[in-house]
Amino acid sequence: VPLLTQSSACGDQVTITASPSGSFLYRWYRNGIFDNTLAGPQVIATQANNGQAYTVEIYNPVTGCAPASQPLVVSIIGTLELDLEVGLACEGSPFTITGTTNVPATYEWWYEGAMINGQTSSSLTDTRAGNYQARAFYQGCVAEESIDVTLSPVTPGSLPSGATICNDPANADEETRQVELDPGAGFASYAWFKDGVPLGITDRVLTATEPGTYRVDLVNLVGCTSSDQTIVEVECFPKIVVPNAFRPTGRDENREFYAFTYFIDDTDFEVLIFSRWGELIFQSTDREFRWNGGYNNNPSKPLPPGTYAYVIKYKSSYQPERGIQEKRGGVVLIR
Repeated sequence: VPLLTQSSACGDQVTITASPSGSFLYRWYRNGIFDNTLAGPQVIATQANNGQAYTVEIYNPVTGCAPASQPLVVSIIGTLELDLEVGLACEGSPFTITGTTNVPATYEWWYEGAMINGQTSSSLTDTRAGNYQARAFYQGCVAEESIDVTLSPVTPGSLPSGATICNDPANADEETRQVELDPGAGFASYAWFKDGVPLGITDRVLTATEPGTYRVDLVNLVGCTSSDQTIVEVECFPKIVVPNAFRPTGRDENREFYAFTYFIDDTDFEVLIFSRWGELIFQSTDREFRWNGGYNNNPSKPLPPGTYAYVIKYKSSYQPERGIQEKRGGVVLIR
């Protein structure tokens, strides 16, 4: 029985060979129809003939026999084409190299000349810069291609590791009631989150008025992404405001010495006032104390004009663990 074989399908045409060869008459059929344009033990099939069934009868003039071969369905793939593309490759982030062929194929992937085991799909995900090679296989056809991957830089944000605000209603200072968070310039986009929840804010600078963990997702000018975050905490520092002079005999409101206190605990508060000779002349544990300029606050024992030293001992209402703190100064008594 005659046997038909074909050459490699990896080309624009293939050679179909009938055996045995010799002084025989070869009658060729395509899809069961005799083709008088074909003769001899070898014929050429082009891509137009891909998938057609070839058979041959070999006539032996000596014996008069003309056995026929089994049909051979011709496979003509043509040139196996392979293209490689890589998306944006950023430092520290995975990128994907995608292979494209003109027919379905299996793959081998190589990095810097070493095979990457277990990678047979048309795409490869990696994080390393360097040279990547791919080999595509289809029905005995092989195509090779390589690509060099360069990593684009990632731009870090410049938020502080932490920030503090004092959003207590008693705080009238706008500068400490809020804090501006700025990750820096040089980014194409900003997206802000608070405690993991999107804020819908895309401005560069975010004004934080509440405590929490603030994160910003950043995209730099080449398209690489990064993230930065900071923790905003409430910390209201103790504040004591006192006048530098008062006149007990005056007609205005400044007739007593007292203190405006902010974020001061009621416990462990004490004010001590001394004469120029170091004598204690007034003492109180009331945050709302008033000294009228008299000895032990006795208006019938007015003290002479001059500068009197004071010591105010207090404890923070927000951070009592810091213990007793002191504010020292002097106030001028005017007569």
